[in-house]
Amino acid sequence: MALCEALLRLPDNNDESADCKVFVKRRIVKELLLRIRFIGFAILPAMLLTACGGGGGNIVSPSRSVLNSQTMAAITRAHTPPRPPAPAPHAIPDQVPNAAGRWQSVAAASPFGSNGAGTALLMTDGTVMVQDNASSWYSLAPDKTGSYLNGTWTQKASLPAGYGPLYFASAVLGDGKLVINGGEYNFFKSAESNRGAIYDPAANAWTSISAPPGWTRVGDAQSVVLAQGTYMLGNCCTDLQALLSEKSLTWKSAGGGKADGNSEEGWTLLPSGEVLTVDVGSEPNSELYNPGTRSWSSAGTVPVNLTQQFETGPEILRPNGTVFAAGASAHTAVYTIGTGSWSTGPDFPKVAGQQLDIADGPAAVLTNGNVLMAASPSVYQAPAYFYEFNGTKLVRTSGPSDATNDSSYNIRLLLLPTGQVLETDGSDTVEIYT
Repeated sequence: MALCEALLRLPDNNDESADCKVFVKRRIVKELLLRIRFIGFAILPAMLLTACGGGGGNIVSPSRSVLNSQTMAAITRAHTPPRPPAPAPHAIPDQVPNAAGRWQSVAAASPFGSNGAGTALLMTDGTVMVQDNASSWYSLAPDKTGSYLNGTWTQKASLPAGYGPLYFASAVLGDGKLVINGGEYNFFKSAESNRGAIYDPAANAWTSISAPPGWTRVGDAQSVVLAQGTYMLGNCCTDLQALLSEKSLTWKSAGGGKADGNSEEGWTLLPSGEVLTVDVGSEPNSELYNPGTRSWSSAGTVPVNLTQQFETGPEILRPNGTVFAAGASAHTAVYTIGTGSWSTGPDFPKVAGQQLDIADGPAAVLTNGNVLMAASPSVYQAPAYFYEFNGTKLVRTSGPSDATNDSSYNIRLLLLPTGQVLETDGSDTVEIYT
């Protein structure tokens, strides 16, 4: 209730605080509903009215009817911090006896400075484009032997003026161009930006892209390149999705019928061409998007709750025909594509008395089918611990040099053509896992 009281003291003319009030009230109502199923309906109205300070008109039943695009547009959750709440840097390597792999820093001097290295994407020519968490981009090219550890950094064109997003949608298209949209932050200031841009590596130039019609926010959206090559973008704050026509740089609706808003969810492209997501707003539901019918349908009930504080973890396709989904809670789950069913995966352990989770965290599938991931205690806390999921259990492995200063959410992992994994964490150091 202390959180409710603090929120209710904020002025309602502040869009962020008002939206948070609506969201928190809904979550409290949901928790009450779960906890009082055995209590007679005679006392239910009174309990709902006392939640979060009385019976104001913003309390709404968490049913599908309130999850239309107009309602979801009003929901803004608390922002992921732009930087982790880290202790003073001390860069103590995470030593794990008999670890499956080891970490090494890229030898070339890192160009990112105080902004740090952020989002990294593998281009079709084998180079890696890395953003500095603002408007600058740099390319890492492997040496003539194919070594990224001994590769070379080259500065590339900066984004259009005034656009420097942090936490945004991104993808590399089939023709080699790189597209980005949104940004929860812009130059480290809260924004939920609706800007976008597309990069042509041949011309070394960015071109601005307008948001889909009517989208005032895109924010920390999700995206996926569908099997036919079309880029699909989600709206951070509604249940809407849009498809990009790359030739004209215009948008059309991706259809509709999603059970909840897109916020904080991830999308996984399946071999069938469908897209799987684990819902955050209507957990423990999961959904499938069919590009042919441009519609969403249920993918079943996830057997454990993967959400915490309106966050979830990564979901990633493994070569054995399953999708491993890790939670912002301690839990994980496995989706078997052939049967369309979910099963419970292993829980993250406690380390030094602290429960690990993977809120907003990364994962990468290795060439042996294992999933490499970074977990950390609570939500947004340091330090980070690295694990491999081998299909049965979570096996601790070594972490990069700055893992003690990291939370899971500020780490990015990218599989390289060599089978190694490149890691960035918002610091000036870029490391590779072998």
